[in-house]
Amino acid sequence: MTLHSGETQPHPTPKSLKLITTALWHRSDLSSETVFLGDWCLPFPKEEGLEEVKYEVVPYFWNDRDRFRRHNTLIADLYEKLLKQLGNALADIHEVQASGRYWRIILGPWLFYFVSIFWERYHAVESALQKYKAFPLSAEVDKSKRFAYIPASLPEFLSCVESEEWNKSIYDDVLRYLAPDLCRERDRAGNPDQQNVARQFLQTPSASWGRNLLHAVLAFFARRFPSHVILNSGLAAQDLVVLGFYLRQLPLIRVIQKHSKISGPNYSLREAVISKLQSNSTFERFLIGQIVNQLPLSYLEDFEWIRSQARKTYPLKPKSILTGYGFLDDDIFKVWTAESVESGCRFNIFQHGGQTGVRLFDQTEEHQMEICDKFFSWGWKGNSQKVIPVSSAKLSEAKRSVQPNYAGQVLLICQPTYRYPRRLSAEPVGPQEKKYLESQILFVNSLDGSVRKHLSFRLYQGRDPWGFKKKIQDAGYESLVADRSLSFWEQMTQSRIVVLTYNATTLLEALALNFPTLMFWNPDWWELNKEARPWFEKFASAGVFHASPELAAAKLNEVYDDVERWWGCRQIQSIRERFCQQFCLTSSDWKREWARNIIQDSGSLD
Repeated sequence: MTLHSGETQPHPTPKSLKLITTALWHRSDLSSETVFLGDWCLPFPKEEGLEEVKYEVVPYFWNDRDRFRRHNTLIADLYEKLLKQLGNALADIHEVQASGRYWRIILGPWLFYFVSIFWERYHAVESALQKYKAFPLSAEVDKSKRFAYIPASLPEFLSCVESEEWNKSIYDDVLRYLAPDLCRERDRAGNPDQQNVARQFLQTPSASWGRNLLHAVLAFFARRFPSHVILNSGLAAQDLVVLGFYLRQLPLIRVIQKHSKISGPNYSLREAVISKLQSNSTFERFLIGQIVNQLPLSYLEDFEWIRSQARKTYPLKPKSILTGYGFLDDDIFKVWTAESVESGCRFNIFQHGGQTGVRLFDQTEEHQMEICDKFFSWGWKGNSQKVIPVSSAKLSEAKRSVQPNYAGQVLLICQPTYRYPRRLSAEPVGPQEKKYLESQILFVNSLDGSVRKHLSFRLYQGRDPWGFKKKIQDAGYESLVADRSLSFWEQMTQSRIVVLTYNATTLLEALALNFPTLMFWNPDWWELNKEARPWFEKFASAGVFHASPELAAAKLNEVYDDVERWWGCRQIQSIRERFCQQFCLTSSDWKREWARNIIQDSGSLD
């Protein structure tokens, strides 16, 4: 065994080891020899306060990406099994006669998050217990449950998942379940964190009374006639108005939802639900037991109220429903959609983000393909007959106004990260996200000084779970952090080139704009599907894509003084144009194109 004390050094077999599972610890909590469950337990960005502590970090079990992909398949199988059982249990309780698709639309997003999250937490603890089974290991767990809080909805569940308190509570449950003899209970003070979880169930959008009145009048008429409903789309109001004209109907700009009820949990009802579920493994038994405290109120205690609100709020008999992201976490919308689909309505989804159709696997994409009738992609076809390539509204609108400034800055775009994994996708997971952020610093360190001083970090505004801002400051680059009062597009117009460090929407936006672009990321973490992989090999051959920050920095040093000439060369432009034909379709007439496809799919073409 190797323990750290400032630097890695051999150490004799310890008398005792203490397992720490989250960052919720004080210096006094540490024994002379400590095991941290993962990098998420360590203080950030430096391991401050640990100079005199002998410790080791458990190797992350999903650093083996082959195992990660195998587990993705196992999680998908378990998800399907539980979806059927839980859907049947809820159907009995709510006296709903509906297809499996009905419950997949309503329950599916929460369930795939739930199964993935608990699989990861459980197996992280299990891997630690296995690694240190020959050593005297102990762990402190809270005597009273640290986070006794049942979420109202999926957004609230995901808000809880980001909390250190919630994760400590779950790790305690896993330890009690797998290794009760190793657990030492201790009293904890009351937990203020769970009292501050923001209610994100249903909130009335803020708008002027005049605008709300206009929307209410439009909604009054739109909901009373069969129509093609476009909601949770991210489209501008003026675009919805033009689409409504092409569809020969009044536009439904948005629906004003009011939430006036959040019931308390009914534990007898919750126990009745899990009594109907069957388990075939130790993990499944643990997982089913957790449903009692993790199933959102919206699927059980508040379900009938949500159904009534859906009937009052949304169009009565739509011909088709089209959404970009409402399928995920808008519970009233999902219930209305599921009941409309049961009555014969068409349910279509259009691509909302750039990773869709490009990554090797992604739970959210797989879910969309299962629940929709048609999927409007940004150009790719995939292996499903459901996919219809159409021009992207997002890319088509952006294309009109953004041009590079070849005397401007270098804009480095950084991906938002999470400390604790939430879902499975072909991207960094867990501690890999920390290493991803460290690669950004390595890139900047590798630039020539004359280039570096013109670089601007665009950081995600909001959470900073790995202390990246502090790491930038410690590296001496605080002055390079971009002003977030400027929009992304405004910063683009001040830049000669954009450096993209992850595979998502921003990449397709830049390429569709024909904006000079340099990419780098670890291809082992952002696995590509068969349709996309050859294109990134072509970008690599042209010096646009790089598999390491050092190589990307070397290329930027080379082309910095004449980015326009480099980006405009025939090889790069040919690859970019052909790539965009497959993944970034744009059109100035995209609204007419969308309307034609919506009408054709619903079978109402005149």
